[in-house]
Amino acid sequence: MAVIIPAISRSDPDYYNLLVANYIFGGSGFGSWLMEEIRQKRGLSYSVYSYLSTYQNSGYLRISLQTKNESINLAKSIIREQINKLSKFDVEDTKITATKKAILRSFEMRADTNRKILNLISSINYLNLDLNYFENYKNNLKQVNKDSIKAALNRAMDFDNVSVFTVGKSIE
Repeated sequence: MAVIIPAISRSDPDYYNLLVANYIFGGSGFGSWLMEEIRQKRGLSYSVYSYLSTYQNSGYLRISLQTKNESINLAKSIIREQINKLSKFDVEDTKITATKKAILRSFEMRADTNRKILNLISSINYLNLDLNYFENYKNNLKQVNKDSIKAALNRAMDFDNVSVFTVGKSIE
């Protein structure tokens, strides 16, 4: 199953707010809301995750998981609940601070080989991002807080236009 929510382009100022929100929502693996509700509490899927995919002119938040046909309706219901929770984003400041630190650590790991650095530079060029991207990334991430995330979610996410895709055998 895949769930798509229209979002923002990579150059949108709300990108960093949505990056932090997504990490908490489903982008961090264990510890994320989706993993806790879908896998840990109910065992509906081995893997469930979300990621923010952004391009020059558009973007989306995608949620992905695999589950049994018999569990699809329950999984959809839980995902709807979690999307609703995301739209309200009532998260402790300590969780947001820890998330920002984790994102910064993983960002540094994306530049630990020549190949990864080349890929980052290619993306910076393709997306027409500032030449001081690396410094901006850190500085913009540091500015994120609970209020800025809530405002960004309201501005940048189209929660009224959620698409759900399922593939599999029909239940007879």
